Amino acid sequence: MGRQRLLTVSAFLFSASLAFAQSASDVSHGEASPSPRHPGAAVTSGQKPLNLPEHIKDRLDKMPPAERAKFLENFHHWQQMTNEEKHYFRECAMMERQKIQEAANAALQKSGLTLDKDRSEAFALRYMQERRKIERSLHQELEAKRVQLLEGVIEKLKIEFSTSVIPKKEDATVNSKTCPQPASTP
Repeated sequence: MGRQRLLTVSAFLFSASLAFAQSASDVSHGEASPSPRHPGAAVTSGQKPLNLPEHIKDRLDKMPPAERAKFLENFHHWQQMTNEEKHYFRECAMMERQKIQEAANAALQKSGLTLDKDRSEAFALRYMQERRKIERSLHQELEAKRVQLLEGVIEKLKIEFSTSVIPKKEDATVNSKTCPQPASTP
């Protein structure tokens, strides 16, 4: 992937996050103006319409239905948040971006490469993309392992609870005929 493409993707992600935050603010203040040709403008289940910039609406049109639904779900969830919650999530996102940027800078330094500013930015973008792929893959592996282990736990508990019998009160009392008596000491 070329440097220009990486910068374009980065710019889109940045502008989308800004547009998302701005639109969430606009919509929560009643400034929404729906556009019926875009799925992002549709009102679903009594929720407010979206007021997104044209380029974001175009991206929504191009998204697969599942991604579009997730975006809209997240957007409507964002609309329901208080200003304090929004501020908290913005702060968390900013700290996460800083953490990833620091990791990208550390990776560049560890690589031993000396790059100009444009190439350093391209390196950082590629590092972040590859890191996201790894994290997504690890998350999927962990989730698959969790499902597998939980299936084993369920089977184990099913056997344990289907075969175990709770002792009746009379079975629990000591019967002198069945229990061995201690040996008497002379």
